[in-house]
Amino acid sequence: MKQIALISLFILALAVFSASARTVVIGPETSRIEAFRYGGTAAPDTLRILPRGDAPLEVEEYAFWEGRALRAIEFPPECRVHIREGAFRGCGGLRKIILPAECVLDGQYIFSDCFSLEEILLPESLTVIPPHTFSYCISLKSILFPKGLKRIGNNAFSECRALGEVWIPDSVTELESYAFSECIELREARLPANGAMLGELLFSGCRNLKVLIEPSPEVPTLDCDSFLFEPDEANLYRSCCLKVLPEAMGGYRHAHAWSRFKTITSL
Repeated sequence: MKQIALISLFILALAVFSASARTVVIGPETSRIEAFRYGGTAAPDTLRILPRGDAPLEVEEYAFWEGRALRAIEFPPECRVHIREGAFRGCGGLRKIILPAECVLDGQYIFSDCFSLEEILLPESLTVIPPHTFSYCISLKSILFPKGLKRIGNNAFSECRALGEVWIPDSVTELESYAFSECIELREARLPANGAMLGELLFSGCRNLKVLIEPSPEVPTLDCDSFLFEPDEANLYRSCCLKVLPEAMGGYRHAHAWSRFKTITSL
C-alpha cells in the first residue's frame, strides 16, 4: 500500500509540474504582444516565436515584466522584432537569450533585473543598446558587441557583477555615463579607438579593474569634464594600468582625468 501511495504522489507531482510548465506560441498572425500581457504570474515557462513575414513583431512595454517563470525565449533567426521599454525586466529565470538577426531595442530597462541571465547573443545588425538595458543582470559573465554598434546608453551594464572583460568596438561613438559602473568583477576593459567623447564615471565601483586599454591616438574628453572613477576611488588610479599607443603616451599623461593614472604603458 505504501508503494502504491508513493507512486500516486509521484504521478500527482508530475501533473502539477506539467500544468505549471507552460509554453506560449506566438504565431505569424500576431503582430504585437501587448503591454503587461504576460507579466507576473501570467508569464509562461517558454516563449516560442514562429517565423513570420516582413512586418516585425512588436513586444510592447513591460510585456513580460517580473515574469519569473519565464525560462526560455525562442526567436527564429529570420524573425524581425522590436522590443520596447522594460519588456523582459525582472524575468529572473532567464539564463540565455539569442536575439534574432533583425532586432531593435527601444527604451530603457529591457532586460534589467534578469538575475539569472548568463549569456546574451546580440545580432550584428544591432546599433543601439539603450540605457539600463542589462542593469542588475548580476550573473552575466560575458558580452560580445556587434561590430556596427553605435551607442551604449547610460547604466546599460551597471551592476553586472559577474562580467569579467569588456571589449568595445571602435564603431561606438556614444559611450554614455556609468555604462559599466559597479561591475565588481571586471578586470579588463577596452575602449573605442575613435577619440569620441566618453560619458562620466564609466567604471565607478569597478574595484577589481586592472587593465584599461585606450587605443585612440586622440585623447578623448569626458562628459561634464568628469573622470572615469568616483572622487573617492583614488586607489583605482593606482591599481589599474592604462595602456595607450606609444605615440599618444605624452598626451594621456597630461590630459584631464587620464593623468591621474599612476601607471601608463604602451600597447
